Amino acid sequence: MPTIHILEKSPWFVSGLLRTFPENAETIHHCDNARDFIELRNRSPNALAIIDLDSLPEEGIDVICALTASEQNQQVILLVNRSQKAIIWEVMQSGCLCYLEKPVSLRILSQLCQRISARVGLDEPV
Repeated sequence: MPTIHILEKSPWFVSGLLRTFPENAETIHHCDNARDFIELRNRSPNALAIIDLDSLPEEGIDVICALTASEQNQQVILLVNRSQKAIIWEVMQSGCLCYLEKPVSLRILSQLCQRISARVGLDEPV
């Protein structure tokens, strides 16, 4: 499992991933604001990022803009709600890897994280 940074309002996905992969507790991190997330991302830029645009839409857009400026969007998974489908095309044009519509199964999210990390070589923690 790669290092994962998750931007979400409450640590729901983080808690679920920690229950699924307790051995990876040191590589799964939660932030609830853009400033802390960008700091964390700057310390380990090769981490996989999960941005919950549903729970933190403004903060999520701020992070996407910052990552676009630094060309780090290739390792970003977006979580969106059904009503946000209108902005997905625009956000995906910034270079984000993919998006999942909520509600998202933790099993599917964890499988996606593992597949992406194996494909782009993020298997070792940073």
